[in-house]
Amino acid sequence: KYLYLWGANCMLMQGDDISNRVHSLQPILKQRRSDNKIVYREGIHSSLFIGTDNEGNLIPIIKTGIIYFGELLDEILSLRTPGLPAPRVVCDGSSVNTTSIVVIEKGGCWAHLREYAKTAKKNFPVEAQLYLDEISNIFKADEKTHGMGAEERLDSLKVNALPIVEAMAKTIEEAIQNKTVLPKSELGEFFTYFVNQYDLLLLPFKIPGIPLHNNLSEWCTYLVARYLANSKAFKNTVGAAIGDTIMTIILLAYLSHTNPYEYILYCLQHKEEMRANPQDFLPWKLRDEKIKGLPAHKKMNFWHPPPPSEKGADLCTLM
Repeated sequence: KYLYLWGANCMLMQGDDISNRVHSLQPILKQRRSDNKIVYREGIHSSLFIGTDNEGNLIPIIKTGIIYFGELLDEILSLRTPGLPAPRVVCDGSSVNTTSIVVIEKGGCWAHLREYAKTAKKNFPVEAQLYLDEISNIFKADEKTHGMGAEERLDSLKVNALPIVEAMAKTIEEAIQNKTVLPKSELGEFFTYFVNQYDLLLLPFKIPGIPLHNNLSEWCTYLVARYLANSKAFKNTVGAAIGDTIMTIILLAYLSHTNPYEYILYCLQHKEEMRANPQDFLPWKLRDEKIKGLPAHKKMNFWHPPPPSEKGADLCTLM
């Protein structure tokens, strides 16, 4: 409840979905996000939301059901304080990740674009590699902004990365106009994704503080994946809700560089005080050194998560 309230007022939000299983859930009549038609839906997902508050603290929320991230976002944003500026939401380009109740500034994911280029490399090795190199240069330009303020980072990206983006856009537009690539080919799908998401991909170069990707939320779904791998499925929605709560608390602690076990133990030992003043029990507000002591080998840079081969390795050891 309280995480929903705090998450609703964040200015930067990220999210993603991962498939899950709940034995008791049957197909239900529900609005389809892509075209708003009422249809029977049966896809079960765990949707992950991560909000960043004005002080840089990360607030995660996990919910499992016949749901997509956009619907979870609607639930959270329904609690947003009126009059606040439009939140910035970074996610992949899927239509199910839109919100229908609040105007948002939506950013695209350059990491997803890079995956399209990697797929195209098999049959278009030369052309795809050129685009992979350009995308790599954009990420390198972003790496150089570490330690900068939001406005300074934006100025740096406009100088060092935006010209690369604009050159890519011009080259891709010419290739499409000249019909040098089949639209249904892997390279054509890369072009289509770039063109369709272009305005969203430009957001980090227009507004300060917007990441180039939603890798953080992608990486955090490994917690759900490991939970699913160990338990196979939830029996019913009650078990799913309890599992979501446990995973959310573990993730809340871990993203705050706090020892999850010690944090949960501390909350249980002071449950009456926590019920009375839940805002005082957010991990970053606790001053207990034992709770704050996340082992050194588990401390990670959450702005730039580890490469795919290492993703989830540290987080899963906490389960």
